[in-house]
Amino acid sequence: MANPTFPAPSPITLYYDDGKTEEYTPLDILFQHDKKTGIVLVTFNRDDNMNALQPTMIQECLFVLEQAKHDDTIKVLVWTGAGRAFSAGAALKPRTGPRPKFPKEIMKQYKKRNMVFQALMDIALGVPTIAHWDCPKINIAAVNGVAIGGATNMVLCNWYDFTVVSEESKFKYPFVKLGITPELGSSRVLPFLIGFSKAKELLMGGEFFYPQDAKKMELINEVVPKKDVLPRALELAKKYAAVPNTFALRAGKKLINSHLRKEMDELMKTENANIRECVKRGTDFTAKM
Repeated sequence: MANPTFPAPSPITLYYDDGKTEEYTPLDILFQHDKKTGIVLVTFNRDDNMNALQPTMIQECLFVLEQAKHDDTIKVLVWTGAGRAFSAGAALKPRTGPRPKFPKEIMKQYKKRNMVFQALMDIALGVPTIAHWDCPKINIAAVNGVAIGGATNMVLCNWYDFTVVSEESKFKYPFVKLGITPELGSSRVLPFLIGFSKAKELLMGGEFFYPQDAKKMELINEVVPKKDVLPRALELAKKYAAVPNTFALRAGKKLINSHLRKEMDELMKTENANIRECVKRGTDFTAKM
C-alpha cells in the first residue's frame, strides 16, 4: 500500500550507457519519490508472501539503487515493508503473479555494471549486497515487522546506514535448519560488529531474537512503537536530506564503509561457494523456521 503522505508511486528510471533513459513500472516494490525533499520511499510490496526476496524484487531494488547514483534529486532512501513483515528472507516458493519484462538492452548494460541479479549464480546475494554498500546516498530501514534470514542481514549487516525498528519486530537466522551457511556478507560483518562468539550464537543457533536484543548489541539505531516506525525513519531522512554539504556526508559514508568494503568482493565469492557446496550435500528448504 502506498504511503499517502508521499507522491503517488511512479516508475523507476533506467539509464542506458549513452545517456538515454527508459521508465520501468515495478511489480514487487512501490517507488515514491518526493522531489521537494529529496526523499525516496521504497516499499517491499508483496504482503502475500511476506515480502520474500524474489529475484524480481531484488532486481527492482537494484534499479532503484542505480537511479540513486544518477539522479541528483534523490538524497535519501527509506526502505520498508508492506503488511506483516519487513521481509521473510529467501523466497522458498515459486513466484506467483505477473512476470517482469526487463528491457533486454538495459539488462545487458546493467550486467556490465554489476547491477543484475542472477539467482542461481548468486545465492548469497553478493550483487545486491555490494550495490547497497556502494550506494553513495543515505539509506534508512524502517523495519515494520519480522525479518528472517537474509532480511535480518539486510537490517543488521550494513545494507542500510541507519535502522529504525518496530518493537513488535523479530529477527532470526534459520541457516543451519535449512542446511546452508551465512550470506549477504554476514560471515564477516556480523563477527566484526559483535564478536565471534555472539555472531556464531546468532548465525548457528537459529532462535528468534528481538529489537531490544539487537539494540543492546548496537546493531540497530532505534526501537519505537510500530505506528512510529515510518514517521521516525522519515524524520531521520529529512535530517540527512537537509545536510548542505552532501560531499562530506557521502565521502564520510564511503570512508567508514571502505575498511570492510575492500574485502566484500572476495567474501561474496566465498559465501556463494560455501552455499553451493551445502546445496550439493543436501539442503532442507522445507524445514520449519
